[in-house]
Parts: sequence; C-alpha cells; structure tokens
Amino acid sequence: MRRILPYRAQDDGVEGVVITLVDITERKHAADAWEAARKEAQRANIAKSRFLAAASHDIRQPLQALSLMSGILTRKIRADQKREALGLVTRLDETAAAMSGMLNTLLDINQLEAGTVHPEFVSFPIADVLGRLRDEFSYHATAQNLALHAVSCSLSVYSDPRLLEQMIRNLLSNALKYTRRGKVLLGCRRRGGILRIEICDTGIGIAEQDLQAIFD
Repeated sequence: MRRILPYRAQDDGVEGVVITLVDITERKHAADAWEAARKEAQRANIAKSRFLAAASHDIRQPLQALSLMSGILTRKIRADQKREALGLVTRLDETAAAMSGMLNTLLDINQLEAGTVHPEFVSFPIADVLGRLRDEFSYHATAQNLALHAVSCSLSVYSDPRLLEQMIRNLLSNALKYTRRGKVLLGCRRRGGILRIEICDTGIGIAEQDLQAIFD
C-alpha cells in the first residue's frame, strides 16, 4: 500500500513529498482466506438446505404410502380378507423400515457438513431394490390411477444399496408426482459391465434447468 503526502516547509510551502510504502501481503492473505471461508460456509449452508428439502421430500412418500396402506388394511380387515390383510401388514413394515433408514440419514446431516458421507460398496442383486420400490409405490400408483411396471432383472451390482435405493426412490417419487395419467416404468439395461437403471413415465419430465441440481 502506497501513501503520498506533501512535505511542507515552515512557510507552508511544499518542498517535496513523503512516500510511505506498507507491506500488506499478510493482511491481503488473511482477507482472501476469510472470503474463501465465507463462501465455503455459504456453499455448505446451501447444500444443507438442499439436502433437507430432498430428505423431507423423500420421507413424505413413505408416509403417504403408509397412509394409503393403512386405509386399505382397514377395509380388508372389515371384509375379513385375512390373507390380503397380512400382506398389507408386511408392506407396512417394509415401508416403515425404508422411512427409518431415511430418517437416520437425515439425522446424520453432520456428516454432510463435515464432508464424510462415503458410499459403502457391496455386491447385491438389483432385483431386491427394484422389488421393494415396486411394492412401496404400487399403492401410491393405484391411488392415482396410474400403471406402475417394474421389469425384473437377475443381475447384481456393486454399489451402496442404501444410497442407490434412496436415489431411485427420489426419481420414482417424482415420476409419480408429475404424471397425471398413463404409466411409470422402472427397469434396467445392461451396457457392457455397467447396469443402467431407468425410470420412464408419461408425465411432464424434468425441466432442463433443474437437472444439475437434482444430480448434485
């Protein structure tokens, strides 16, 4: 930082200048570090808000499914259809377990802030995930007069089953939410050593400007 001041004589005349140079390198570095920290904190706060919004969206779906199945179960019991009632109780348990898993993820949000959310990779049959999601969303689809089809697949994948299921659930929930009539299809395509999981629907689709935020 340079400061230039006039050098004045006794008669107030200017006989020269005084030039002062101050090294503010450390101050600039500190200011830059503070600004970087501020931006990082802001980014983390935005990411947390997005995470909470997505988590609340995901949890709402199992709650809706629980409500639907509870109503159907009540009618089945009244009609004394015991076998179907037992099947619905099983579905209720599975849906409650799915919601419990999402709540655990939500409660572990401090891991997101610390950047410590890491996938735990294992090999597992993708059919297990597809079957659970098909059963979970079938009542929701029926309530909306939509056809939900899940194509079976005998292959196994190497991934984090909990995180993968949560991502597919999010997309499947959106597909049902934004489809007014027609059908939703959940299935897989093999591409060499990669399994491509697809959700197709007859709804309005995803807006171009929202794609990056969704996959973030």
